[in-house]
Amino acid sequence: MLLTKNIISIESDLLKYEKSKPHLLNSGAKSFFVGSLKEKSYFSDKKLIKMHLDIYPNMTELYLKKIKGIYKNKFELNDLFILHRYGDVKLGDILVLICAWSDTRKKAINGVEAALEDIKYNAPFWKKEYFEDGSCLWVEKNT
Repeated sequence: MLLTKNIISIESDLLKYEKSKPHLLNSGAKSFFVGSLKEKSYFSDKKLIKMHLDIYPNMTELYLKKIKGIYKNKFELNDLFILHRYGDVKLGDILVLICAWSDTRKKAINGVEAALEDIKYNAPFWKKEYFEDGSCLWVEKNT
């Protein structure tokens, strides 16, 4: 796992990762999810301009490794790639990237969706939203 400025990832570079594992190139299916910050907040009617995500590096890294193993096994994936941002994230910036390789599209799609939902609701990220009017609020539950 790589922890760099503003990025936590299971691996650092998706294309390099895929090319380094020839069995992934022979997978029948590859499913991606790319999540970006949007201006609509679930917790306020105000216009969102950025979000700040705090982490405890070891705790967050371990959680992402754990869910990689869980969903790789549960959906019989050939592999699962997870990348998540932290720190300041502006509108339109990518927050999360998840990719699954599998023998079938259904397994790949379901694996990506399950990993995403787990990260969204359970991963140890602390989020603070900043609004156009200068106000901000801590997100009390994941969305």
